[in-house]
Amino acid sequence: MRKVLASLLVVGVLSVSLVGATKALFSDTEASEDNRFVAGQIDLKVDYDGYYNKEVDGEPDIHWEMTDLNEDQKFFDFDDIKPGDYGEGTISLHLTSNPAWVRAVIDDVHNDENGCTEPEASDSGDTTCDDPGYGQGELAQNLHFRIWEDDGDNVLEEGETVVLEGTAADILAGASWDMGQVQPDQTIYYGVEWWVPAEVGNIIQTDSLTADITFEAEQVRHNPTPSWNTTPTPTPTGTP
Repeated sequence: MRKVLASLLVVGVLSVSLVGATKALFSDTEASEDNRFVAGQIDLKVDYDGYYNKEVDGEPDIHWEMTDLNEDQKFFDFDDIKPGDYGEGTISLHLTSNPAWVRAVIDDVHNDENGCTEPEASDSGDTTCDDPGYGQGELAQNLHFRIWEDDGDNVLEEGETVVLEGTAADILAGASWDMGQVQPDQTIYYGVEWWVPAEVGNIIQTDSLTADITFEAEQVRHNPTPSWNTTPTPTPTGTP
């Protein structure tokens, strides 16, 4: 009887040892950590050099470095325009990170009389002088603009394309021009020249012209035609 119990005890000890040995199995672990999606950006930056009543000389009267525009940054902000005045400004556009379609829009144009001085009423032949208000001014009809694709030197030169030319009354209201695709490493320049002919005389006294200039950028990827263009535009080979 003792021999049988002893044999059973040995068997029990062996069983415990075998159970412990079964933990050494094949295994593998794969982990993909910190998966993420980060949205890209389209960020249009603008800088500007502007000259008033002087030729371009490298020392602009108005200047700011590449930035996001705010309400204090006006390309043109003149309170005492007279016949014979002139000026020029060059707008530079830059994109960060991604290619985009870009265009410029001029809207919210107001050509106001702002009352009449005695010389304007009696000497100029202004037929709207007695009806001051929106749309009655003559400054827009006598303020001339020329806008062109510049190379960055603030001077219109042979071979550079003029996109708008004429009086403010003729070209500004609802004006827009498409700049096509702009790449992140690309700077595009637009020169804007303006002048009031010396022979205009008293008809523009106290009149004012105001307008908004907006630049719009829209992603190129998955977007062969920008939302403002109803005609499909081919996407160049290799565009991201």
